[in-house]
Amino acid sequence: MRMNRRARPFGRAAVLALVGANLSIQRPARAEGLQPANHVDWQMAPGEQYFETALGQSWFLPAGARIEKFQFSAIRFNLGYFQLKLLGVADFAKRHQKDIAASQKIIPQLSSLFELGSMQIYNAKPYDDILALVSAGFPASEGKPINLGLLKVDGMTQSQLLEDGPSAVLCLDSPAYQGQGFQFQLPTFYKADNESQQKLIAQCKDAVQIGPRIIEDPAATAKDNVTQISYSRTKSGKKEDVPVFLGIPQKMEVNRSAYFRSVIALDDPGSENNDKRSRSLARNGYIIVTETAVNLWELQNMLSSSNFYDNRNYAPNWALNMVGGDYAGLVVKLRDSKDPIKVGNTDIVQASMLAVVRRDP
Repeated sequence: MRMNRRARPFGRAAVLALVGANLSIQRPARAEGLQPANHVDWQMAPGEQYFETALGQSWFLPAGARIEKFQFSAIRFNLGYFQLKLLGVADFAKRHQKDIAASQKIIPQLSSLFELGSMQIYNAKPYDDILALVSAGFPASEGKPINLGLLKVDGMTQSQLLEDGPSAVLCLDSPAYQGQGFQFQLPTFYKADNESQQKLIAQCKDAVQIGPRIIEDPAATAKDNVTQISYSRTKSGKKEDVPVFLGIPQKMEVNRSAYFRSVIALDDPGSENNDKRSRSLARNGYIIVTETAVNLWELQNMLSSSNFYDNRNYAPNWALNMVGGDYAGLVVKLRDSKDPIKVGNTDIVQASMLAVVRRDP
């Protein structure tokens, strides 16, 4: 199954503009009218209990928005049973020359000819029992697998933190709670420009600089400086209103350019027990790739809605933009499918990748 686009790579200046805050391309709003009801059709993947897909979905935006709707595909996975792994493409290609060469029928000595898109990395089998692979950080320059901003894998820094780069650092572990049994609540993220959080960033074993921040982490937000909405969900059989902190002000809707985008998000599952060390109380992770060019406010509209989660217990926790434009791509391999599902551009050279793999029992 293939849902792909033709590659049109960005230069470094265009990438920095894409992850920045104030690009002004305005388009006429659609006519006023009733907004169709939204529903995301989450389907449990064949042979799985904690991995769901929502492929080829439509999200309708409020009347007066820039566009009527956008298309996207997404996966949802329980972090008690699945985990994220991070790889730097340049380092992976160097250490796995023979694997990549064999999968592309090229002799290892001609590594400069390697294709290093999402699909090519997937075919090189970077991990055992991999279910999904998604583009993470932007390349620093066109056609080269070097990350724009911080990339650290297994404690080794592959590129440095960029002060004027993306606004967040995704950290797959948590230095603040090292060894305290909270692995089912991870990953987390830190603000790239926050000096106190940079000390934690420096301690992350696996980290990549991405952004902007679409929904802020409620545990690490200066709540008086962020737009807050109330989100209703059910917990312990009772209605509960939880705050959601928006990273993208609505007034910026027409001031942001639209791109294909990939997003990572975590939810608050509304578990009755508060022991966050338990596998059964794990958060859900989400990977979303849009098949329509969207701005960040439009994504935020979806990610802050109960119709996206389609579960009365779940609530948004945080969400981060990853790559955009033609770098947005996702590969998903289901048990009952011979070939992987491709969403977006899976052939363009990537800088870093996030893999969803099965946890040890």
